[in-house]
Order: sequence, then C-alpha cells, then structure tokens
Amino acid sequence: IILTGCVAQRQDVQKRLKNKVDLFVSVKDFPKKVGKFLNTKNKTKKTVSAKNNRQDYFALQPKYSNKFSASVPIMTGCNNFCAYCVVPYARGPEISRPAEEILSEVKNLIKNGCKEITLLGQNVNSYRGTYRNKPLSFAELLKMINDLPGNFWLRFLTSHPKDMSDELIEVITSAEKVCEYVHLPIQAGDNTVLKRMNRKYTRRHYLDLIKKIEAGFAKNKPDEIYSLTTDIIVGFPGETKEQFAKSAEVMKQVPYDMVYFGQFSPRPGTAAWNMKDDVSKQEKARREKYLNEILKKSSYENNKKYVGKIFDILIEKEKNGFYYGKTRTLKNVKLPVGKNKNLIGKIVKAKITKVNIWNLEGKITLPDKIKINNNKKLSEKILTILGPTAVGKSSLAIKLAKKFNGEIVSADSRQIYRGMEINSGAVPITKKEIDGKEFTISENIPHYFISVANPTEEYSVAKFKREAEKVIADILARKKLPIICGGTGFWIKAIVDNVIFPEVKPNWELRKKLEQKSTKELFSKLKKIDPARAKTVDAKNKVRLIRALEICQAIGKVPQPKTNKTRNWEFLQIGIKRPKEELAERIKLNVAKRMEQGMIAEIEELHKNLSWEKIESFGLSFKLIPQYLRKEISSQEELEKKIYLAEKNYAKRQMTWFKKDERIKWLSDYTEITKKVTKFLAEN
Repeated sequence: IILTGCVAQRQDVQKRLKNKVDLFVSVKDFPKKVGKFLNTKNKTKKTVSAKNNRQDYFALQPKYSNKFSASVPIMTGCNNFCAYCVVPYARGPEISRPAEEILSEVKNLIKNGCKEITLLGQNVNSYRGTYRNKPLSFAELLKMINDLPGNFWLRFLTSHPKDMSDELIEVITSAEKVCEYVHLPIQAGDNTVLKRMNRKYTRRHYLDLIKKIEAGFAKNKPDEIYSLTTDIIVGFPGETKEQFAKSAEVMKQVPYDMVYFGQFSPRPGTAAWNMKDDVSKQEKARREKYLNEILKKSSYENNKKYVGKIFDILIEKEKNGFYYGKTRTLKNVKLPVGKNKNLIGKIVKAKITKVNIWNLEGKITLPDKIKINNNKKLSEKILTILGPTAVGKSSLAIKLAKKFNGEIVSADSRQIYRGMEINSGAVPITKKEIDGKEFTISENIPHYFISVANPTEEYSVAKFKREAEKVIADILARKKLPIICGGTGFWIKAIVDNVIFPEVKPNWELRKKLEQKSTKELFSKLKKIDPARAKTVDAKNKVRLIRALEICQAIGKVPQPKTNKTRNWEFLQIGIKRPKEELAERIKLNVAKRMEQGMIAEIEELHKNLSWEKIESFGLSFKLIPQYLRKEISSQEELEKKIYLAEKNYAKRQMTWFKKDERIKWLSDYTEITKKVTKFLAEN
C-alpha cells in the first residue's frame, strides 16, 4: 500500500498508519520513488522524504476516470505559507509546467472527446510558465486553451485573491469556453484574522475583486448566469465573536452559490500549530451552522434564477430513471431519462422546472423558438456577420446561432477549400446526423461552405451565390435563421444584393498564360482594359485579377454587377468593430495559434497535389510559407512576422471594402448586438 498527497508527509499521519502503509511518498517524487520501491524485493515499511526531481510529477501518465471529464495539472507547490496550511511543506515551492506540455495533453483530451477540462494547481493564478521559451501568465495560458478548436468546457482550481489580476478577470468573464464559475477563497472576513492567517490581502481588496468579477460578467456575458463560491475557516486561533461576525457580513454582501466551510484544526509543522487553539469545538460547530443558514438563503435565491430557462448540462451518470449532471456554473441537475437514451458524457439542452437550496431539476428539451412579429415571416430575415480577419466573426456567429436558433453560411473564399483549414482559420468541423440528414457542424451548430471544394477547382463568386441561395432557402424553410458569416466582401454582396453575374466560361489557355504574370502586372493590364473594374477588384488577389481579364477578353469588359429585386429577403448586416491596436494584437495571436496548429505542415501536404504557383495564388500565408519551404525566408520567426504583416494589411483592405456599404451596422458590444438582432427579427 502506497500513500501519497499532502497529508502523506505529515508525521502524525505516518505515525498512525505506519503498520498499514508500505510507502509514504510525496506527489512530486511519486514516479521515481515508487518505481524504485516496486523494483526492490525488500517489502519493509519505510518513509520516503523527497526533495528533488519535482518535474517527475508532471511526467506521470494520467489515468482518467472517464472519457468526458479530466483534470490537468499545470503547477505544483505553493509559496504563500498560509498559517494553517501544510501544502508548502509537503509539496515545496511553486513549479509551473511548460505550456507546450499542457497544450499537448489538452489537445489529446479534446481529440478523444473530452467535454470538461479542469486545470489544477495549489494556486493556479500564480502560474508562471513558459511558451516557446518566453514567460507566460495564467491569463495567457487560459486564453490559449480557450482558443483551441473543439466543443469543451474549461474550469480551474484553485485561486488566491492576491494573484487575481484584472487581465485574468477579463479572460475569465469573456472567454467562451471558460465556465461562468469563479471560486475565490476568502477564508475569513476580518483583517486581523487574515493577517494572522498570512493571507496577504484585506477584506476590502477581496470585495473589490468580487465587484470586478461581477462587472466583467455584466459587460462580457450579460445574458449568462454565473456562480461565485468561496472557502471560510471558522474558529481560527484567536478569532473572537466580533471577528467571526465579519465573515458573516461578507456572506451577506456577496451572494455566494456555495461556501466550503472548515472548522480549524491544527496541522503539524505549520505556523498555526504553535498558536493556541482557543475556540471550542462546540463554538466552531455553532459558527459553521450560522454561516450555513446564510448560505442557504443566497443559494436558493440564486437557484430561482434558473427556473424556466434552458441551459447546457453535462450528463455524468444515470440512476433509477434519472440523469444527473451539472451546468457550466457547477449546479447539480436531475433530469428524467424518458426516451433520451445513452447520454452519459454528452452535453444536452435542458429546461429547468424546479429548484431547491442545493439542486436543480428539469427536462431535456430543445431551445425556445424565436418570438417574432406575426406580420413578418422569419423566412424573410437573414443575418450577416462580417468584418476583417481575426476580429471574432465565427465565435460571435456561433453564439448568435445558439441564441436565435440559427445555422451558419460561411462566406470565405479560402475556407471553402479542403485541406486549407488551418491557414484559412476555419472553425473545426465534424459530421453529424440531425433528423435523418447529415450536417457539417461546429459547436453543435450546422455550418455550410467550409472545406467543401477541391483546391484544384475554381470556386467562383457566381457558383457560391447559386449554391448559397439554395442553402439559405432550405434553412428558411425549416424555420431557422440563416447567418451569413465571413470576410469575403464580394461574396457577401453577391447574396445581399442578389447580384447577377455574366456567364463567361473559363479560358484555361488564357489562364495558364496569365498565371505567369505578377499581381502588379495583372492589375496594370486590367486598369488599361477596364478602369471601372480595376477600382473595385482586390489588386492583391491574383485569382480575381485573372478572372476579370478573362471576362474582358470574352465580352470586352467586366459588366457592372446587376441586381435582381425579385426576392423577398431582408438582411441585417452587422460588422464587428474593434480598435486598431486590439485588432492588430488579435491578428498576431491568431497567427501564433495557427502556426502552433500546423500551418507549415498543411502547406507541405497541399504541395503533394498542387504546384507552388497554385498554392501561392491564394495569397497571404499560402504565398509566404512556400517561400519559407524553399529557403527564401530564413527562419520560422521571420515567417510568422511576415504572415502577421500580410494579414494586418489584408484586414485594412477588407475594411476599405466594407466601409463602402453604409447599410452595415458597426457594433462591438454583445448586448447591443443581441438587442439589434432581436429588434430586427421582431419588427414590421
């Protein structure tokens, strides 16, 4: 029998269990010491005191209890030395795991279908890791994991108020996959007690953090319910009744969903071990009971907010005809199984119908239908989400699709091709059968025109318009909301304005000749032949320049697009607005993330079937990575910088196009956007 963990290093524990345990070992030395122990024939009982090779802890091969929920250690040890806590002595000083290892484990979990990932550490928000040999904070790590493709929830435990930064609060309250649940231990509500505990913060500092967290959720996730939980120790040495009353005041001020109470008991080796334990067991029990009564009231009031609303529930087990699961806010939920079989490990929609102090009850259901004005049919309404690269179009479109029962029509001239998903920044997709029909989905939302075409073929705007109109008509027929999402302005305009394009067949011989020319030469040629088209074409897009010259040769010039007003479709075009500095930083992070996902390897795979010239015709990273692979760009660092600058300039060109259309509503606040969409769907 081997005993590990924090308490395994306590002398009193070892003394009591010495005749029952063969080996006491700290987690940090588990791999090395246990391996050595098991390989020896000597089975005598022994105590191992370990101080070195602490990285071995992270090298342990994890064994998960199920496939849908997993914990991932990101750091170990503690530097805080709270007076009552044995962790710094048992686990030693803080060591943070390299981000590459964490990301690798998380990616593997996502690949294997994990739905809930919890980052673990004695104090996760003091994480000070590295990524590509550069320092990385916990806020940055959390954002990197949040940005990984896949449909999963992200949690973390546990936090220390002294390390809860504004940057971290912003990530927690805005990141899509980070659950709306914050556990922030206060331990005591009185400053004198906190000082004796060596907690390194005051009551006021803690309450200010709570206000910032509440404000962050109000700003970033105004429609979401969130949970706040904490830890409180009662009866710490010297805690008077007046000081205890301060803890009760905090609980009345902060509407906690759960409080984990602990009656103080001394731990050998800690500072509090030498303090006089002068609060009786009876008084500790009374204080805990008093605080628990306050908790019951706030918990029940919070739970009542769930009634009548629909939430995502992760199903964890089935027993006696009921499923048991939890919300993103860590609320326990009981649901009748009914006809819904084999849902363990899946995230389902459920409407909450009943609550008590600690738990919720409900039924598995579909989202509520959109309420619209009876004088206006949903079949006339189409939403468009647009903007420059990396601005956040896809994530917003998915959120709106979930809220308004929508499906997404991608309008991106690169994402439409197979084998180009990473370089084009496409959302991760899978196939799923819904009502007997196969859909391409991402985060349980059907998507169209992502990875559907072979990059050897030409997929023109005219073809996109024809196919997209069929898809949109089908979405409308099923009483759902079509959401066009993308950054290819001409493709969006083709749908919105019902543009009629000239029927000119491809001239492959001409195209072969034009392929030999640079974009600068092609643009100069078009400018002479057709100045009007030259003003509207993307001068950096070789494919469009060649097509324009092809049409010019066939019919003299590119006709000005004509519009057909016969359709009864009404559009709301929303552009996502961000400050230039913020957009530039998003582009930089987006490029770094995609490089990590394998942009270079994707281009190498494309080159097995496509010439360099064809790949480079798609522009941006498709043009730059072949140069790197041909040694024309000296380093990966230089390549990443060039891709960033290319995409930054591309974003400027996109904005130049979009700003021509005065119908676009430029918004940045999610609440404002949802109000605008709700009004659009309901108005006459």
